[in-house]
Amino acid sequence: MRRFALLTVFFFLLSLSLSANSTVSQDYESWSAREKQDYLWKQVEKSQYAENQLPSSLSLFSMVKLLSSKYLIATFKHSSDELPMGRKKLIHSFGTVAKISFLSIPSSYTGVLKSGAIGVVRFSLAGAGASYTPGFGLKFLVDGHPSLNIMAMYSLDGQGEDRNYFSNPFTTTIGEPSSPFLKLPLRAFSKAVKLFNSDASPFVLPVGHMAAMQSNGSVELAPVIPRHLKFVPVFGGFDSGDKTDLRVQLGRLRPGTVLYKVYAQSLKDEELEYLGDLVLTSSFVASCFGDEGLFFRHHPALGQEWK
Repeated sequence: MRRFALLTVFFFLLSLSLSANSTVSQDYESWSAREKQDYLWKQVEKSQYAENQLPSSLSLFSMVKLLSSKYLIATFKHSSDELPMGRKKLIHSFGTVAKISFLSIPSSYTGVLKSGAIGVVRFSLAGAGASYTPGFGLKFLVDGHPSLNIMAMYSLDGQGEDRNYFSNPFTTTIGEPSSPFLKLPLRAFSKAVKLFNSDASPFVLPVGHMAAMQSNGSVELAPVIPRHLKFVPVFGGFDSGDKTDLRVQLGRLRPGTVLYKVYAQSLKDEELEYLGDLVLTSSFVASCFGDEGLFFRHHPALGQEWK
């Protein structure tokens, strides 16, 4: 078990060295978590959309790139908080960003799951299909090191006509979709995932990196890793039939709002353990930087957490 934990730390640290070109300052990674959050938020605020000019369309031709595992692999290798030059968000193209704080309580787990963290979250909807498909990217910022990112959602098939973003809990482990339109892009994504680990599943997003480092940059020599994380909504949300743009709805939330209670589970049938709360520390802002600049990395699987 200890050998596996040390191997997890080794591969986590190795992954921090993978980077690509970015417009951010070259010494950005050496900054404190607070300095990084301030920088990212400044980019969000200065590129804020007017409420009556929110973008909503993307070239269908661009979507063809989702069928290429070579194109998708950059989302695992790129280690910046900003998108590679010329790259676009093709699935969750338009969203809204807020500053957050993860207020943790003592638990069985390590890393930022124990220390808590500050960061940013981006709420968005997948594609333009008939089913309402919410999901988020969460970025915990770390002193002197690259950020720790995870994605979570309720279902790849969405939640039908229910337009309340907070109707269902989000998780890092999701079921295989029933929609035939998702089969081809998922095949490409699965191929990209397995280039890093042949046993990994595209339906289990790794969370081991969250247990490998604390928010002050301290490395855990014996990380305690959950199988997955679950985000249970605290905020009641919106009317399920309200067709107001999500970005406008979320813009009404105030700092201090508790968005989710965060839980972890180590084994498939084990009881969930409460880790803490995910709390808004700013309003949500829809911006060009949030859509075209801010990057949330898919971390490769480090160990057996996907089993």
